[in-house]
Amino acid sequence: MRRFGSAVYCLVVPAAGLSVMTGCSTPSVIEHVERGEYGIGREVLLKNLTQDKAERSYFLDRMQLCLVDLADGVPRSAERTVDESYEILRTQGINADKTVASVVINESVKFWKGEPFEQAMMYVYIAIQKAACGEWDNARAAAGSSLFLLKDFGEATKGRRKTTEEIARQAAEYDTSHEGGDYIGNGYVARESNFAYGHLMAGISNAVLGRDAEAEDHYAAALASNGGLTDVVRRLRAKEYNTILVVDYGLGPEKIRYGMDDVFTRFVPRNGWISGQEPLDVSIQGGPGERFAVACDLNNMAADHMWNNMEDVRVAKSVLGNALLATGVGITAFSHESEHQVAGLIVAGVGLAMKASAAADIRHCDLLPQRVYIAPVTVPSLDSTVVVRVGDSQLMRMVLPGLDPPQPPERVRLHYVRMTPTYRPPAWGISGTLVYANDEFGGAVDGDGLPYILGGRCARMPSQEALQHYQRAGYLRDFTTADLENLYRDEGIKLGLDENGGRAGLHLLEGGNVLYCPSAGTGGFQRLFCQEHGPYKPKSDRVRELMRSVAAPPESRAAARVD
Repeated sequence: MRRFGSAVYCLVVPAAGLSVMTGCSTPSVIEHVERGEYGIGREVLLKNLTQDKAERSYFLDRMQLCLVDLADGVPRSAERTVDESYEILRTQGINADKTVASVVINESVKFWKGEPFEQAMMYVYIAIQKAACGEWDNARAAAGSSLFLLKDFGEATKGRRKTTEEIARQAAEYDTSHEGGDYIGNGYVARESNFAYGHLMAGISNAVLGRDAEAEDHYAAALASNGGLTDVVRRLRAKEYNTILVVDYGLGPEKIRYGMDDVFTRFVPRNGWISGQEPLDVSIQGGPGERFAVACDLNNMAADHMWNNMEDVRVAKSVLGNALLATGVGITAFSHESEHQVAGLIVAGVGLAMKASAAADIRHCDLLPQRVYIAPVTVPSLDSTVVVRVGDSQLMRMVLPGLDPPQPPERVRLHYVRMTPTYRPPAWGISGTLVYANDEFGGAVDGDGLPYILGGRCARMPSQEALQHYQRAGYLRDFTTADLENLYRDEGIKLGLDENGGRAGLHLLEGGNVLYCPSAGTGGFQRLFCQEHGPYKPKSDRVRELMRSVAAPPESRAAARVD
């Protein structure tokens, strides 16, 4: 027996017809993200990436892959992913009143586009990806698309938003008493978006493009939705910045089942990641910290029915409607006055459970953050170190070395920072010390006179500049740039994303076969270059021979030559 309000009813569910849906990502992906192991997480996602657009997970897979690529500091690797996602998001699904649909049938293909809040967030992640690649016009278009109209079914009492159950009950009553009724499709009011985060990103993109009037409209709308962003908007309006830090913190809400036969769903805070108003503290080059308010709280956003697609409500209201018709007791069957009124629902419930045959689908993007900050700051010089911290906790921080200001003609640079969603940051996240030289950092690193594949601490791409650096250190003096590149190719190492089909792949430092450099100011950059990795294990005789040669004492070391 289950309870719905004070009404008692019995639901008989055929065991063979009951299916339990799980989250769209395997637990290992979440575990890797919690540890900041974005490269490994990406490999898991790519291995299971569905190519069938009719599959519900098609969009969710790509949303997760986009988040992992951005966290790993390789926005170029996300190019194909975001383009495929953008195609799905922009494919029809726009109602006459400019609100959005979550499921679209197009030429016999079913596109599932996620909850409205997931759609809005994905549009902004697309904007972030484009902005990180310097494509501010495309960032502007994507951010603007996140501001679609919302379906508002109103408030209950004393300013409290209606719950899923209340909307389902009203839908059942309306649809059973109105022939051809569709409360879910027509019983709402289209509202302007209250998505302050989307307005901020749209405003920034417009400002970078010199569209100041449009930027101001978005800044005003952001403040109207979230008055706590006053200081952030003031700085944006004054253009007192050359760098935008977009900082994701924590893990977002999870979708759970509840209620009658688990047909209802709701989003609840995940693993203790509750909402809070702690500001983001940002200090640069050891200077005083500046504080920035929360731009988006995913817990609150997902809990508002305007940001949910009502998919479970459509099932539940059908269940309730059939029960009402079967018993003839009307909506009072769901009042709190008498349990005896709903005895007839026992029979109706049996047929209804057979009709439903499955609990609600709870797949969702479980890699979203709990909250987001936008910090417009000024990076003063090359290879600057930036420290970000949530509130006053020393545990909730990251130290970001190697950030550069934008170089002309670039006006503004955007860095996406995914703080590792754990209560104790990894050592590489707070060390601030570069252990391996790379193409984003211009300073010196101990041991960078040799490439990593020869036992050194240089993870730069093979180039004339890198070779000259090795030769000044006394190594590879008879090499040409082509010789250096061939060493990597002899090892089966792919140089850059293009040689790996546009995807980042598992990095050489982590035991993979792709060499690339994540953007500074990202978790990927820190994980790769701010911690010790195991020594490289050569695969070819040529590299094994060279490694032995360069490890010999200088007086006995012969100049390495390529046959």
